[in-house]
Amino acid sequence: EAATVETAVDFTRDRFMIRQMQADYADARAVIEGQGTLKGTGEFTFTAENIRPERFLMDRPLFGLIGLSGRLKVNAPRLDAIEGQATVTQLELNARGVEVHQTHPGEIAFENQVASLKNFNLEGPETKACAGGTVNLATGDIHLDVDADTDLRILEGFIPRSTAFGRIESEVSVRGKTS
Repeated sequence: EAATVETAVDFTRDRFMIRQMQADYADARAVIEGQGTLKGTGEFTFTAENIRPERFLMDRPLFGLIGLSGRLKVNAPRLDAIEGQATVTQLELNARGVEVHQTHPGEIAFENQVASLKNFNLEGPETKACAGGTVNLATGDIHLDVDADTDLRILEGFIPRSTAFGRIESEVSVRGKTS
């Protein structure tokens, strides 16, 4: 299915201002606004809503709605000069009949080459899970915690050609390096 993109951008010498950039695909919509320079710096806000994972992961039994909004600041065209945050405003998933939704908005942040996840809590009739932690892209340090009690059928939505039965209660702490 084709996507439509509408953009209103003003250019003044080496600067640009995105008054509005809107992309629509099926019933999903993304909106970006902000300003920057042709040297690779800028500040932007974004909103994406009604994203349906089944439109992107067509070979998996995963359905739902995802939405997020946030901001991004680029001080230089390098990873160490990028910072931003996003709030997951909508997360409803159904994987092989196991339904989950977020209990409150999850937060994702990136600053000083550290990605962090906070308040990421999912619940459903057969599932309760929370995750949080950090990954330092400069040093490779990982500090992630996941606590879950779930129906294993949910894994079928993420692992192609798999079948899973039963329940699992788990506490996972990942510490170490990406290497």
